[in-house]
Formats: sequence, C-alpha cells, structure tokens
Amino acid sequence: MGQTLLALAAISLFMYTAVNVNRTHVAAVGETVAKQQVSNAINYAQSVSELIYAQGQFYANLDTRFGSLNDVNSPSGRLSYVTTLGDSLFATIELAPEEPLIHGAYGRVATIQVYSQESGGSFRSRVSLLVTIIRPD
Repeated sequence: MGQTLLALAAISLFMYTAVNVNRTHVAAVGETVAKQQVSNAINYAQSVSELIYAQGQFYANLDTRFGSLNDVNSPSGRLSYVTTLGDSLFATIELAPEEPLIHGAYGRVATIQVYSQESGGSFRSRVSLLVTIIRPD
C-alpha cells in the first residue's frame, strides 16, 4: 500500500512538472512568434523607406509614384507583402507638401504606416516610420 501511494505521488509530481514545462514552452513560442511579427513589420517599413529613398532622385515624380498609396482599405491604395510566417502586411505612404527643412534645404516628409490584417478583416497598425526626402537642387 505504501509503495502504491509513493508511485502515485511520483506520477502526480511528474505530470505536474510536465504540464508546467509544456505551458512554459507554449508561452515562449507564442512570444517568439509575436516578436517575429513585429520584426517583420519593421523590416518591411525599412524596405519601403529604401524604395522611397531610391525614388528620391526622381523628386518631381514622388506624387506620381507614391501619391495614391494612402488608403489601407483599397488594394490599389497600398503596398502588400506576405511574410515567411504567412502574415500579410500592408503599407501606406502619406506625402507631406514640400517645406523648408534644416540648413535652408527644402524637401518632403513621407509617413510610412505598416498594417497587419486581423482575422475579422480589420487592419491593425504595426509600425510608423517617417522619411525625409530632400529636394535635389
């Protein structure tokens, strides 16, 4: 009888430990996925900013290239990207009018907003990034 109780206590202790280890592992994996999603959104915003910088040499055509990319709800009004995790990210770009910047230079500020699409179809803002484009003289 004593050995049976000891065996039951050992099995109970083992199960308690196994459940807690499993719960901790699941929580860690969930946190890792969430961090990867944020990292993907930051990387995508950086890629869009590099695209804007590359087009900066064609300063006069910024509105033509990016002016209509300011509506996340419209497929033609946003940029799209699918991550390695299978998440869809969407970017919008708002171009501010030309204004004086520092040291007598003129230019524009582009606001890049990256969204992810929630399961209900709504969009969740993930990252916002400002890019300054200086007008070449």
